[in-house]
Amino acid sequence: MGDGMKKQIIALLIIMAAGFPGHLLRAAEIPQNVTLSATVSTITVTWTRETLAEGYYVYWGTTSGNLSNRDQVDSSANTYTISGLLQGTVYYVAVSSFSAGTESQKSSVKSITTTQDKLAPEVPSGLDVTALSAVTGTSVTLRWNANSGSDLSHYNVYQGTASGIYGAAVQADKNAPASFTVTGLSPSGRYYFAVSAVDESDNESDVSDEIIIDTLPDTRPPNVPSGVSGRMSGIREITVRIDNGNSGMVDFAGHIIHYGTETGRYAASLDIGKNMSHVFSDVPEGVTWYFAVTAYDAGGNESQGSAEVSVDVEDTRSFLDTDTFEGGCFIASAGSWRPAYGWILAGVWVFFIAGCVLGHRLLFARRIVDPAPGMHGRRRRTLIVMMAMILFVWTAPSDARAGDKAPGNIAGVSAGWLIPAESEFEDYYGDDTYPVFAFFERRFGKFVSMGIESGFMKKTGKRLTVSGDPTDIGTRFTLVPVTASLKLHMKLFPYVSGFVGAGPDYWYCRERTRIKGSDPEIEEWVGGWHGRAGLTLYNMDPRYENTGAVIEAVYSEIDRFGDNGQDIGGVTIRLGLFYGF
Repeated sequence: MGDGMKKQIIALLIIMAAGFPGHLLRAAEIPQNVTLSATVSTITVTWTRETLAEGYYVYWGTTSGNLSNRDQVDSSANTYTISGLLQGTVYYVAVSSFSAGTESQKSSVKSITTTQDKLAPEVPSGLDVTALSAVTGTSVTLRWNANSGSDLSHYNVYQGTASGIYGAAVQADKNAPASFTVTGLSPSGRYYFAVSAVDESDNESDVSDEIIIDTLPDTRPPNVPSGVSGRMSGIREITVRIDNGNSGMVDFAGHIIHYGTETGRYAASLDIGKNMSHVFSDVPEGVTWYFAVTAYDAGGNESQGSAEVSVDVEDTRSFLDTDTFEGGCFIASAGSWRPAYGWILAGVWVFFIAGCVLGHRLLFARRIVDPAPGMHGRRRRTLIVMMAMILFVWTAPSDARAGDKAPGNIAGVSAGWLIPAESEFEDYYGDDTYPVFAFFERRFGKFVSMGIESGFMKKTGKRLTVSGDPTDIGTRFTLVPVTASLKLHMKLFPYVSGFVGAGPDYWYCRERTRIKGSDPEIEEWVGGWHGRAGLTLYNMDPRYENTGAVIEAVYSEIDRFGDNGQDIGGVTIRLGLFYGF
């Protein structure tokens, strides 16, 4: 080699050393921080991206020593999702990088298990026969609505000779809902069928509603109707209802109501088809009617009669008795009370009336010691509880503290649970009675306040017959209590005070029936009194120092001080929120 050639080679080496890209001389690096996450059929692989890598290889397989699958990933990515995997299977994964035609070593092998699909498909619906003609002596063709799940595998068809008791399932293709024929049945047999859905993860749904099929020749009658009831539903009107009417019997054709005025002997029958109820109108009053129901199928087979029910056609009544319930206020005679002067008179009379009423009712009234028929035992127990609460409030130690002075005025809302004084109220309207109230209270010094409030409650119920039987005649009861209270307050703890109070009440009540021709609507304003005891809780947060809560029990007698035969009051347990100013 001549000197010229040597110089050229040396020059070339110098140029290469000075300007050749360094990353082409650098070995590919092993990807770091490889992590895995899995779903039912996928695994997502994530790693820290290498700046100089030209790309990555993701290796995976079902054994750690044989990662037989390799997927190439672009250099700009640091995540890759492997799809099409088996659920509940352990997979092993490693990642390498490559650069300038060289590949790094694999990262440490990670393993993860794909999740298991445990969600069952929807329950098939619409199970029926394709037609009554599809029932033969030895086979039946079924149909049902197709499930919408994308991973549906097949259906299981169950059959048995007793309701809910089935033999081994027969698989039906997922395209079978349009028509699936069951063979091998016995003539004149009764069979019960149900269908479930199964997905590709072998999760099976609950079985569908059951259907009942009688093979030919059909000699079996439908089931005896159950849940038959009869009630008055209007003036001289009876409604007969059937709760269970062979809804699963594919050849069920209808019901026949047998009725008469003698038990066990029915003078007439009425075919009502597949209806589940029927109204008998213009039935004579003062008569007891007896009813029984049979079911029949398309083949003319008729079941035995249901258990007999009887209905007395008699007058009905609402909760309020028009003969003994009147409106009016204790301050003036019924009909002469003028609401415009109510609050003025209440302010004048409240001191005298509250003291007299509480003294008379709580200390000397014979009704406390020996309750009269209208006085329920629970009213006496309630008064005892309220007296105990009053004693607690006034005997609890006082802990006055500056900085939590009660506001001069408060306004708020409350809601409560009313326990009616007359337990008979619940026979008409149930026991869930929740009135709401709005109230305003003004302080007159440290210990005394005067408050007014108004509430609202509406209940729907059913009238009773005069003998106490339930009816389907709807009735509605509306109550608007209006009260004034004189309260005495005592500080118990920081931000907590107790109170007792009493005052006059004037309540609006209205009861109306939803049918014409019944008792006239009752709409009255009724006077009475109340006593109350409770706790006031002031907010300790300086940002909300003008707010708080009230917990109280209120006992009300709204019966014109005994002049009415019914008391529309009771005990209300209340929780309220207020704002002070």
